[in-house]
Amino acid sequence: MTIPLVISLFIYTVSVLLLTYIVVRGPTVSDKVLSADVALYTSSVILAITGIIIGSEAMAICTIILVLWAYALDLYFSKYLERGELGEQ
Repeated sequence: MTIPLVISLFIYTVSVLLLTYIVVRGPTVSDKVLSADVALYTSSVILAITGIIIGSEAMAICTIILVLWAYALDLYFSKYLERGELGEQ
């Protein structure tokens, strides 16, 4: 059972590395933010798979926190694109 999980963990890790390259070298700000967003969600999948492999329930909590943080990033960036402002104003 762990062999498919380890293979998928490797594939997701390579995906995050490629997305990190796009975040650093992306052509536009929108591409960089989208790549960071996908990298965060993919990192949460990596945490979940790692939690399944090692049998840790704490990894599920870390995964939920990371997904909520990525969702907050989406909200703030969409507000910035919509109105051109961040935070409470």
